[in-house]
Amino acid sequence: MKNLFNLLAIAAILAIAVSACSDPCTNTDCGTNGECVEGTCVCDSNYMGSDCSQMLNSLFVGTYVAQWTCSAGGSATDTVTVVVGNAPDAVIFQDFNGITGNDIGVTISENDDLVIAQQTTAAGNAYSGSGTRSNSVLSFTLNKSSDTCQVTMTKQ
Repeated sequence: MKNLFNLLAIAAILAIAVSACSDPCTNTDCGTNGECVEGTCVCDSNYMGSDCSQMLNSLFVGTYVAQWTCSAGGSATDTVTVVVGNAPDAVIFQDFNGITGNDIGVTISENDDLVIAQQTTAAGNAYSGSGTRSNSVLSFTLNKSSDTCQVTMTKQ
């Protein structure tokens, strides 16, 4: 009986030791932008990827063909370069409408909503607006001076 008790005690101790050693996060590195939960990285806001190293705004970076139609009349097609902004959730539509210094700052939500807060570019143009991203297409309403434009930008 004493041997059975000793065996059970040893088995319990081994079970506790083995369970403590099987941490699913032992070999998972989430860097400084996330935390390991049950072996999977849960990324901080505006970061993504298996190791939380990719910023949300990196999905938007690239060259786009922009087409817009404005309420005051007129439509246009142009090429727009999107670059990372000064935060993980920010991008810049660089030299928008082909105008040097006409950089529009855009904030991105985790739902891929675009927010263009009221701003005046270095080129002197005032903008605000909002929209969404669906795969490689950005669609948004752009308010400028006394005009409102519907813009669709397709990543190339």
